[in-house]
Amino acid sequence: MTRFLALTLTFALALPLAADGTSGTYKIDAAHSAVLFRIKHLGIAHFYGLFRSFSGQVVWDEADMSKSKISMSVDAESVVTGDKKRDAHVKSPDFLDTKQFATLSFESDKIEKKEGALYNVTGKLTVHGVTKEIAFVFELTGSGDDPWGGFRLGGEAIVEIKRSDFGMKHMLDKLGDDVRLTISVEGVREQGEKK
Repeated sequence: MTRFLALTLTFALALPLAADGTSGTYKIDAAHSAVLFRIKHLGIAHFYGLFRSFSGQVVWDEADMSKSKISMSVDAESVVTGDKKRDAHVKSPDFLDTKQFATLSFESDKIEKKEGALYNVTGKLTVHGVTKEIAFVFELTGSGDDPWGGFRLGGEAIVEIKRSDFGMKHMLDKLGDDVRLTISVEGVREQGEKK
């Protein structure tokens, strides 16, 4: 009896991991997602801004993570810092140069399972016309049915970059070089794909 209970418990615990139904192709729901950045002003305090317009896709294969992929495209013109004059400066050739480089983008090359809900992600980030390989940890924050008959998957990543690596060297003494990107995404699985 004890052995039977142990086997039953083991099976019950393994079942959600083996068949939790998250596999599928998800379109990022920008209305419930966020792309934020943080930079230090005068070496004194962190300043935050965000991008309002972006799109992307998450292909998630829980059985074979080598088939999983994350891709995003961000409209550089949609940057918001809370001050119109500063917004214009960030869009200028001193920083993002949005007239010449209209988008920021990311394409993953590899996603590997870590422990729990954490995954190692490597891929190519393009900012200011420069493409660099980056690595970060992606946390799967949740999944489930929504009230409109869809199924959703959520995740978040914190990405640390140096803006000088992407050709943005203006005011390094006042704004610093380190930029933290926080990307929180909620995706809606394409219709027709089942749990």
